[in-house]
Amino acid sequence: MKYFLYFAFAVVLFYALRWLVGRCLLSGYWQKRLYSCLMCRQSDHSGEKFFARPAVGRLCASVLKKRGGEEALQQFVCGRDDSLLALLKKNKMKKEQAILQAFSAPEQALRPLASYLKKNPEDTEAAVCLAELYFLCARKQDGMEILEKLPKKISNRYFQALKNYLLAQDAVSWGGMKEASEYGSAAVAGFEKTRAPDEQARAQLLMGTIYRVSAIADVSEFMLRAAHKIYAKIGSPAGMADSFGNLGMLMVMQKRFAEAENYFMQALDINIKQGRKIPEAEIINQMALLALLEDNPVAAMQKVRQAQKIHRRLNNRQGEAFSLDILCHVFLRQKQYDKLKKTTMRAEKLHAGLNDNISRLDSLYLLATAFFEDGNAAEAEKTLRQIIAVAADNRAGFHLANAYSLLGLVYLQKGELRRAKGLFSQALQLEQKNDRLNAAAADYANIALIEARRGQKELARKNLQTAIECAGFCEDDGLRKILQAELHKYD
Repeated sequence: MKYFLYFAFAVVLFYALRWLVGRCLLSGYWQKRLYSCLMCRQSDHSGEKFFARPAVGRLCASVLKKRGGEEALQQFVCGRDDSLLALLKKNKMKKEQAILQAFSAPEQALRPLASYLKKNPEDTEAAVCLAELYFLCARKQDGMEILEKLPKKISNRYFQALKNYLLAQDAVSWGGMKEASEYGSAAVAGFEKTRAPDEQARAQLLMGTIYRVSAIADVSEFMLRAAHKIYAKIGSPAGMADSFGNLGMLMVMQKRFAEAENYFMQALDINIKQGRKIPEAEIINQMALLALLEDNPVAAMQKVRQAQKIHRRLNNRQGEAFSLDILCHVFLRQKQYDKLKKTTMRAEKLHAGLNDNISRLDSLYLLATAFFEDGNAAEAEKTLRQIIAVAADNRAGFHLANAYSLLGLVYLQKGELRRAKGLFSQALQLEQKNDRLNAAAADYANIALIEARRGQKELARKNLQTAIECAGFCEDDGLRKILQAELHKYD
């Protein structure tokens, strides 16, 4: 009898384990299928995406426990959403409903997820997901308010990595590249440990951008190629296109224009084949910028108009704003100042609506430049004062030295040499603080011009020599030759 009981217990244990393993395998299978489906639905977008991988896993596990759950998942991945949405609604799975909706309609998911979090403030997963949604919907400040309330360390490694990724994005927005690098590195490591390749690759793309902006080209290229390798391994054409686009931008920064064009063409080809209209327009924008840098404003104009048309049709305000930014530089190159003024005003309005302070200030700076070049010093000064006031009240990554330097030129034009020198000195302090030696060279040259007008030729010579040294350090041969020619006038 005793042996029979042992045997019966073994049989029951065997079938229980078999059932448990079967359920785990079934849940893993549907999690993979559902996640792939949700990623595909976002493939038309470029840049940031909504991930929430563990939340999708828990959604699958919960749904499979309900009657008709597997059938509802099957219909969903085949493009018929009603059954799964009805099942979630019937079982009052509000968080799962909101998270599922966030993949295809982030803005529509904000209110229900925020409502859920208000009733369940201890749910860290929902909090990080909502913060991610706010970042996606250009409401970064709302997202940061949520992140600041969270513990410094979250027990769930994945959501800790996601939190670090969002903090890295925030740091980039106000120019804190050191902080951005630290958070970004932690995000990459966290996603790698939790076996989240899509997220890891996206974090590496961000790291590539951080190092590109910081002018550390070799590390940037390493990060971007690492991201491309992951995307190729997991079979993500959208990710491969995005990594090609980022590599193209890096090549532009290094003036490797032929390689840049090759990367852009590869990215464009993938985006067209995949039907990714917004990323297609973004690559065309980058090609327009490349044409402008190659001193071909006509080709740049054609490309940017093409991209702008797509962005407008799809109501992509961020993409349209960037198109307008490039168009502004085309008009500046062609010295069409009236068109430049109108376009910068449109761009500034769009950037303000998107809460993009850096780009907004860049637009205002171009507007001030247009007024200055067109001989309207009063409007140029008014606009520059506005820039300085806004930059002082906001933690933005705009190079404020540019505004001080142009304001110095305004006062130089008015003949107020002392005030002009003071403004150039302010600009110079900021340039040196940020290691922008080519801009510092221009400020030293402007101070030399003032000293020459004041009859202080020896001081003018010293400032020009310092300007030449700065141009030499940053390997700007064109500027160095101009400054040397100016220095010869004092021989």
